[in-house]
Amino acid sequence: MVAQPNRGWMSVGDYLTLDQNSPDARYEYIDGYVYLMAGGTPQHGLIIGNIQGELNRQFRQHGSP
Repeated sequence: MVAQPNRGWMSVGDYLTLDQNSPDARYEYIDGYVYLMAGGTPQHGLIIGNIQGELNRQFRQHGSP
């Protein structure tokens, strides 16, 4: 994991500007502080879909709700 630089407190307006100017990054705004969030890739989405499908199949096969 890469350490994030300390950005300090940020206003909602500044956060919205940052969010609009960063199409390749996702941020979370909590009590005036902004945190860079991990993003998913298409491959990550495919893996998650495959795992969910297999779990559903196993649950149906064994009669679990």
